[in-house]
Formats: sequence, C-alpha cells, structure tokens
Amino acid sequence: MRVATPPSLLDAALEAALSQWAELTASQRKSALVLQRRLELTPEQTVRLLLAHPSVLDSSPTLESSLDVLQKTLGLSKEELAKVIKGCPQLLGPSDAVRERISLLGSLLDVETVDLKKVVLRFPGVLTLAHENNVRPSFAALQQLLGLSRQEVICMITRHPQVLSLRIDDNAVPTLNVLREALGSPDEKEIAKLVLRMPQVLGLSAEANLRPKLRFLSDAVPLAPDELHAAVRREPIVLGSSLERSLRPNVELWREALPSSIALRDVVARRGLRWLTCSAEKRTRPRLLMARQCGVPAHAVLSHVRDTDAKFADWLLREAAGCEISQFGDLAELDV
Repeated sequence: MRVATPPSLLDAALEAALSQWAELTASQRKSALVLQRRLELTPEQTVRLLLAHPSVLDSSPTLESSLDVLQKTLGLSKEELAKVIKGCPQLLGPSDAVRERISLLGSLLDVETVDLKKVVLRFPGVLTLAHENNVRPSFAALQQLLGLSRQEVICMITRHPQVLSLRIDDNAVPTLNVLREALGSPDEKEIAKLVLRMPQVLGLSAEANLRPKLRFLSDAVPLAPDELHAAVRREPIVLGSSLERSLRPNVELWREALPSSIALRDVVARRGLRWLTCSAEKRTRPRLLMARQCGVPAHAVLSHVRDTDAKFADWLLREAAGCEISQFGDLAELDV
C-alpha cells in the first residue's frame, strides 16, 4: 500500500528545489506551492512544469481563482484539473478570461457541461483560442468547406477539438484537395463523411504526409482510385498511420509472408486496410514469426494481427494445436 507523503515534507522538498532560483519573489514561490498542492504534483513534477512554462509564475495574483474557475465550471476532478494544466499551463491566466471562453465555447457548441469537459480534456488548448478571431470563424469555415450541418460540425469538434486551431487555408483546403485527387474526385458528401469519421486528417500536411501515404497505397498494393477510395472510406484510420513505421514495412512484411497466390490487392478488397496500420516491428513481425514457428500459415494471422497480446496468444495456441498444413487445402481458394 502506497503511503502519501505529508504535504509539509513536499513543501519543504519543493522549497529546496526552488532554492536554485534566487531571483524568485515570495509571491512566485507561493504560486509554485499552490500548484503543487492543488494539482497534487511531486516537487520534481512541479519544477519540470515551471522550467517548461516559467510564465506560470507570473500568474500568481490570479492563480488560485483560475484553478477554481476551471475546476468548478467544468466539474473537473483533481486528476482532471492536473491533466488540463499540464497540457496547457497557459490557462493559468486571468480567471475572468478563462470563464468567458468556457461560456462562449459552451454556447457555440450547444453542449452540456459534461460534454464541454470532454472537449477541454481532449484539447485543453481550445480555451486559449480567441473566440471571435479563431473559434467562431473556424467553425463557420469548416461548415461551409465541407457542406456540413451545424450539428455535424459540433459532433466533429466534440470528437476532435483540435480542428478549431487549424489554419483553414493552409491546412484544411490543401488536405481536401489531395483527397479529391487521390481518391478519384469522389462526391463531396463522401469526402465530408470521411472527414467526419477521421477529423484528424485535416491536420495532416497535405504534401509531406497525406499525399505520400495515398500514393504509396495506390502504387504498392496496388489500388486503383476507386479501390483506394472504397478502402479509405471503410477505414479512414489508415490516413493517420505512419508511412515509415506502419504502412511501408507492413506491406513489405506481408508481401514476403503471404504465398504468391494471395495478392495484397485481394486482401484489401476483403479486409480493408486496418491490418496495415499496426506497428510493423512491435506487432506484425513478431506475430508472423510466432505463427511460422508454430506451423500456422501467415494468411491465418491476418484476422488476428490487431488482437491484444493475450487474445492473440490464446488463438495461436488453439490454432497450432490442431494445425496440419494439409487441412488448409489450396491457399488460392482461401477467404483471406
């Protein structure tokens, strides 16, 4: 059982850690102690926070009130409050400004406190965005650009509030253009549906990230534009996967592991692209190796490559126990 360290000892330890900063005022030292107590940080965590964001100490006159506004208005627990402040220490500004931004964001999204809390926990920085200069214009631009209803934009922002911080002309517009080009200029409603399911795609660099992924899938699998569109629409999570850590090495691993009678294109047509989104080195390679050592053919792993370790181990033991290569017949006829 873990025994809590008495607050007095934590305070003394923090005072000792702060002694290296002789220039700190008494008010700033008090702010550091307040942060440690309110967020239940260790002295080391407090010092790291202050080193990363020294401007926090300048908010000493309003620190307590800012923490109170965040915690009470959003209904945050101590742990949630700590998560918000660690994620965005800039929120420790004037409490009136924080309260106003919470109110304006809640009104724009037309959500209850519990849902607004989820938005802030997902992206604390949303409360640092100027409402009239950032939040409201971004909301309107996304609605117009994607042809969405107000409620659809709200749902998208609730799931991924980071979209409000995007520069629409520099991020969203180029990304949508690349999607249209690579996916064969599908209906605009299809593009909107894809973005609603994977809002994170709007934050990807169109030329440095998104286009190379789509080009690779098109060339390496290979997939025609309509096939790529169908696969991405089925599992847009692939757009957020790393090209160098997941997509490219997974294609190489599966191309080597599967028999020539099973084409990657056919696997995608049947299973989509999710099996290419795993970490190649941490999941795909070791699981293919374990299957080979157990005498289980690679194609059987396709359905289980995304299982938890425990679930995969259970499946592999059962599969290996009665595995006879002759049982599998002609691999070309298997439903992969």
